[in-house]
Amino acid sequence: MSLSSPITPPLVALTGNDMRFSIETTDSAQDLYGLFLQVQKSNREATEVWSDVGPELRAPADVNNQATFKIQDILQETETSPIKSPSIGYIVESDLTIKYRVKYYEKYGSAQTTYNITYSGLFYALQGGIGHITEKKYEALNSSWYDQIKARHGFLSNMPFRKVTNAIIGDAYLEKLWYYNYNGLRTLTLKVKTYYSDKAPIIIDVSSISNANQHYLYEIEASYRKLGVNETNAIAYDVWIENSGTPASEIRHYSIINGYTRRLKYFVYLNNYNMPENLIFTGEYDGKANYTKGESVSLETKESSEENIREDIEREASTGLIKREWILHLREFYGAKKKYEYLYSEQTNSFLLVPIIFESKKLPEPGSEDLLFNHNIKYRFAFTAAFNDNILFLSNAATALKLKEIVKPTPGANNVSVNMEDAEAEFKVHGKCYAGGGVIYIKQSSDNEIALTINFEDCTLVYNEAEDYTTISFIMGHWILAAYNSYYIELSHNIFQNKDALHMEAITTNWNFSTVD
Repeated sequence: MSLSSPITPPLVALTGNDMRFSIETTDSAQDLYGLFLQVQKSNREATEVWSDVGPELRAPADVNNQATFKIQDILQETETSPIKSPSIGYIVESDLTIKYRVKYYEKYGSAQTTYNITYSGLFYALQGGIGHITEKKYEALNSSWYDQIKARHGFLSNMPFRKVTNAIIGDAYLEKLWYYNYNGLRTLTLKVKTYYSDKAPIIIDVSSISNANQHYLYEIEASYRKLGVNETNAIAYDVWIENSGTPASEIRHYSIINGYTRRLKYFVYLNNYNMPENLIFTGEYDGKANYTKGESVSLETKESSEENIREDIEREASTGLIKREWILHLREFYGAKKKYEYLYSEQTNSFLLVPIIFESKKLPEPGSEDLLFNHNIKYRFAFTAAFNDNILFLSNAATALKLKEIVKPTPGANNVSVNMEDAEAEFKVHGKCYAGGGVIYIKQSSDNEIALTINFEDCTLVYNEAEDYTTISFIMGHWILAAYNSYYIELSHNIFQNKDALHMEAITTNWNFSTVD
């Protein structure tokens, strides 16, 4: 008798998806016959040692002398998440890839003697999984997620190639890319191209490693500060990997939101490949604390008191305006088993990673004509506490910098609106500002509706170093104002170099415009 394995998992699999081994024998007519399989994992050291993982699996042979075993549940229990322990370095070899094989054999007879021990070839696995429809599509194409990643030299991320980032995410070593080295030994070089507001882009080699091992995962630093992109006039940068001068990865683009922006919300979660992924929400924020408690009466004093008080934190955050391509990324965020909010404390200048649970159950898709859309999520901290710890005040979120009322027009000839042409605006704020990444909203006081949006990059900024304030001016073009309505300016992102400026108000606001009836 001999054994073979006609069905095996892909060379590199995800443990959240189907991972099947079938064993076939040439003869199963023996008494008490059974086929057995044992998963074994490598220690991936120079001196390789294989150890059994999970239980010995047994199945009878079917009419075709075969038995099929699913092993994904066994491998799911062998690794932990890297989300709480990011590495420090530019290109760091990770042990998150599982190298495994299976030992299969047969037993029969009353003594259940083992016969024909056979070892499979070598296979690799990562935690995570892809959707059912995607999995079936790849099966129909005789392909896999790994084949697709390899073909486009992709990082282990489903995020759109363009995203926003800032220093808070980077300072916590959470702006990362994960690169699976599908080729043999080679040199990997981390490249960065930085874009500036006042000069041509510059490309630098950040770091290199030689003899990168095949089927190893590499953690790539992608924070602009840690990559040396720390000049105040840097507005964006690209990150990619090269192998001896040849591109070995796709290019990822990051737009920089400068400063410690209190309005932004930071979330970290495990993506489909079980790799940490972060999101920055730029919209409105709200939060509250809920309390449950009991009451008791003292037998001596007859006074009532509260007891067993538990605090539960609820929050709501908005994505801000985002493009249609981000809907798939939000679906991955919703479906992630582990999600965290990343909080920054101004009081202690420290960071806190807090697990969260979504209360939101639905993620509407944008309409066919919607180029931009906004989505709100409701969530709560994944714990209750007997004592409060001012957690609401550790948030990086707050209302946007809202400046004083700017204009209250009188009605035009139609007594309904004022038609303004080439309106010019100028206002001053304390601190040094940077013209990159931010947006100015002109809002109506009556209903908080956005009447006009101006990109900060289209503004003129003049910094007065002696008195430490920045003059911001811009032209609004054609604009119709509702009569008798007040308007105010709101900055969507705090763009101050100095985080102390977060609490400053506008100094002056001047408007010059002509009225067209």
